[in-house]
Amino acid sequence: MYRIMSRCFFSFVLLCFAVSLAAGSPLATQRSGRTRAQQLLQRAREFKRKGKTSDAMREVSRALRVDPGFGAAWAQRGFWEAEQGDTASAESDLARATKLNYTVPAVRFDLGLLLFKDKQFQAAAEQLEQFNATSPGNPKAVYLLAQCYLSLNQSPKIISLLAPLQNRVADNAPSWMQYALGLAYLRTHDFSKALPLLNEVAAERKNPDVDLQLAHLYSNAEQFAAARSLLRQAVALKPTDPKYMLQLGNFEVFRGHNSAALAQYQAVLRQEPDNFQANLGAGTILISFQRNEQALVCLRKAYAQQPSNTEVEKQMGLALFASKHLAAARKLLEACERARPDDVQVHLTLGRLYYALGLRELGNQQARLVRQLNIEHPPGSPPVPVPNKPSSGQGNVAQTE
Repeated sequence: MYRIMSRCFFSFVLLCFAVSLAAGSPLATQRSGRTRAQQLLQRAREFKRKGKTSDAMREVSRALRVDPGFGAAWAQRGFWEAEQGDTASAESDLARATKLNYTVPAVRFDLGLLLFKDKQFQAAAEQLEQFNATSPGNPKAVYLLAQCYLSLNQSPKIISLLAPLQNRVADNAPSWMQYALGLAYLRTHDFSKALPLLNEVAAERKNPDVDLQLAHLYSNAEQFAAARSLLRQAVALKPTDPKYMLQLGNFEVFRGHNSAALAQYQAVLRQEPDNFQANLGAGTILISFQRNEQALVCLRKAYAQQPSNTEVEKQMGLALFASKHLAAARKLLEACERARPDDVQVHLTLGRLYYALGLRELGNQQARLVRQLNIEHPPGSPPVPVPNKPSSGQGNVAQTE
């Protein structure tokens, strides 16, 4: 009987010892920590539901101290930090949750959104791609992902993402989708697909600023006729706003159509006689047409506003020289030469001016400067002014666009 009781007591002691060992094992400790962390997280969420945000943040932080590997707590704290506008902390906590393989899709989406707002487009795209893989077709995620690809200039990815969607919704495609997809086609030089989409966006929005933006894109893609059409449409939508006429005028100068550009600048000046850009643009073109006195009227207004502007100094000097106001022209062109020592047109005109004043050595010095700048100049003859006289007297008018 004694032996039996002894054996039972020994077995009981062994059992207690085993239980104590199990309770103190790392696995048991980890499970205990996770349980405690879950309790704290639940408590934090209850505080949040009652509007006690500071108490909620305290409890979720306690949960993370108890169990630093608790992905749900990192994600929850990240969501709340984002609500409070603490973007940096939210990004950090949500990223920690993803590294712990906390795979709730909302974590990927919210982290992608925060990174997008922070202009970290590559990192945002990576999160949104993973979200889109598990929750395909979410409109907001697709929009954000497309905007990331636009910012990263990843046109093939935009097409891969949006073309199937655009084909499904057909005529009901949202404007942003048409714009993003059209821009992607434009950047990949698929103009037959790009232009209809972008033109539809412009027609739908009837916004001159959209027209300006699209015209700039078309111009960069060398689709000049389409760009001009949009610029004219912008002017038609806001005929009393000089900004759009100026943009069209600048475009016509860029394309070498000086008569068309002058018409736009003069239209601006009828509304705003002292507009600096329009006076400078009109004055420059009028010099090329040898209408120098009219050019001086415009350029004097521009000069009165910005007397230190070297382009105004230059154009004023050219017009004064052509109008035989040699002393005034010399003063402006010499000032311009000091500010723009590599401007060949200034050197050419100064050379001719010096010859006209009988200052041959100074004229020869300008000729040498021109030769150093690798500009063709016949030996022994005075420089000639650069402004070209149009053969028709009306400038270069568009022939093919």
